[in-house]
Amino acid sequence: MGTGSVDVLSAGRRTSFDRIANRPADQLWIRTGDLERATGWTLQPEGLCRDDACVITTPSVRERLVDPQHDVVCASGLWESLGRPVLHDASRSVWMLGDAATDQRNRLMSLHGPIARGSPRVGRRARAARGCGARPSPCRA
Repeated sequence: MGTGSVDVLSAGRRTSFDRIANRPADQLWIRTGDLERATGWTLQPEGLCRDDACVITTPSVRERLVDPQHDVVCASGLWESLGRPVLHDASRSVWMLGDAATDQRNRLMSLHGPIARGSPRVGRRARAARGCGARPSPCRA
């Protein structure tokens, strides 16, 4: 269908596809069915969907970025329309479809569980147990 292959990095995985012929080189076009394999998102009549969440795509976006006649979709354009980062190498043979900033923030916030929040208290207790207190002492943290 195209010349060469394209690697897509997204959703923590690397997926390889045949390059879609007769499409702009500065855009990532893949088969509609491969969108889910690469990103975890599917193209539905209401928009882009993943699990129970759907992001509505406007008719103008679909008109520009979805070619139902050839069953291909411009993954890079859809990604950018969602406000997500898209990167590629100089030869455009490796593409990265990144997470939204809110997704990244939520993942980072999940790292601040009870252990992380409680660690300063544990640290104070540990220093107190070694004889380190409020007054200056030779103890090291």
